[in-house]
Amino acid sequence: MGKNFDNISEQFRKYIIEIKFNNQSNFMLWGTDMVDEDEIDKILSFEGSILLFSSINQIQTYVKSNLKSIFDSENLHQWARKMRVRKPYATYDLDQLKSIISDEDFTINHFDKKKAFEFIDFYNLFGDYAHQTKDEEAHHLMQEKNTKLFFDFAYNSFFWKSNNQEQGAPELRKIKTTELFANYQRILNYFIGKFKLVD
Repeated sequence: MGKNFDNISEQFRKYIIEIKFNNQSNFMLWGTDMVDEDEIDKILSFEGSILLFSSINQIQTYVKSNLKSIFDSENLHQWARKMRVRKPYATYDLDQLKSIISDEDFTINHFDKKKAFEFIDFYNLFGDYAHQTKDEEAHHLMQEKNTKLFFDFAYNSFFWKSNNQEQGAPELRKIKTTELFANYQRILNYFIGKFKLVD
C-alpha cells in the first residue's frame, strides 16, 4: 500500500488513515505522541474506543474542539489548524484481509510481497493500539505462535536484504495455516469491535 506524504503531517507526525470495512470507507487519525518520552505511535481514541470519522474534515473539527481528551494535544491542534491534505496517508482494507483468510483455497504458499505487506502493516497498526492501551487481550492475540512464525517467514522471505523465500522456509514448515488465519480473524474482529463512529 502506497504512502501519501505531506509536509504538515511529516512535521507533526500525525496522519490520516483510511479504513475500509463492510464496503464502506471511514477515516481515523494515527500518529506519534511527541510529548511522550518513548514517542509511541497512537490512534485517536476515547476510553479505549477507536474513533472513526466519515470525512477528513470531521477529524479536524473533532481535534479542534476536544483538546483536553486527545494525545499530544498542542501538536495535534497545530496539525489540525494547518493541515490541508485531502488524501489519506495510507489505506487499510479490512474487507480484503477478511476475504483472504476466509478463502479455503488460499494457503501460506500463495503469499506474495504485496499480500504479506498488507498483513504485516495491519498487524503493526493493531500493535500500536495494543501498546497504547496496554490491553492484555490484544497483546495475547499478537503473541500467538503461528502468527509470530508467519511474520518471521514474511520478513525473511520478502523484506530483509536477502528477499529470498528460501530464507523463510524454516518458519513456513512450522506454520499451521488454519490456526494462523483463525487468530488473524480474531485480531480483525477485536480491532473492528473497538470502532466508534463519531457523528
